[in-house]
Amino acid sequence: MNTRGYTQRVVKKIFLTLLFVASGVSTGVAAEQRYPVIFDVEERATLSAERDGVLTNLDVDVGDKVRKGAVLASVYAGDLGIQRRQAKAKRDFLAKQYENLSNLNRRGLATDEEVSKTKTELASADAEIDLLTAQIAHSVIRAPFDGVVVQRAMSAHEWVTAGKPVVEILNPRKIRIVSNLPSNLVVDLPEGTTHKVWIADLQREVTAMVRTTVPAVDEQSNTVGVIWDIVNLPDGLLTGMKGEIVF
Repeated sequence: MNTRGYTQRVVKKIFLTLLFVASGVSTGVAAEQRYPVIFDVEERATLSAERDGVLTNLDVDVGDKVRKGAVLASVYAGDLGIQRRQAKAKRDFLAKQYENLSNLNRRGLATDEEVSKTKTELASADAEIDLLTAQIAHSVIRAPFDGVVVQRAMSAHEWVTAGKPVVEILNPRKIRIVSNLPSNLVVDLPEGTTHKVWIADLQREVTAMVRTTVPAVDEQSNTVGVIWDIVNLPDGLLTGMKGEIVF
């Protein structure tokens, strides 16, 4: 028996077997890949004063839950209230005067010019009332959505200027997942695709569904932004937490 030839055939068979196995590994089911993601809140707002003045009240503190439309703080508007009452009194006087002049004009006892002038003054008074009403409304800071106060930058009775932040709120029930993934993965990532996301802080897994992808590739990182909706929002999930998405 030619042992040398036999050995060569065995070695060749083993080599081909290993090559086949290696080829199967490389072309078969891909190894699990994980990418970092961040849980990001969708509804977040820093609320500022819209006019200068003293904060007459600031009824919320960090951690307080608020409802949409609730008054969170107010800037003193007593002077505006007085001005509006004066403007309304002036408007009532002009309305009566316009009515009288119109009657006299029909009888030839008042000129068209007098009627027109009073009508213009009446319209100006209405505009002044509207302006003061808007300024009073802008003196009140309201919650734009249901949420929780996460920061309070001012205290009651402090002077605040227009545009200065007073409170910050967010909606803890409106959290999404965001990440930047390699562009080659996103090419075949249609909306509605689901993935599993592991949250280390909660030691649990959630299901995420692709909402949209950013239609542009970052030239430096060669990645594309992706946003997912959370199918089963878990208790205890906080904005800013990190996780790993499984591909």
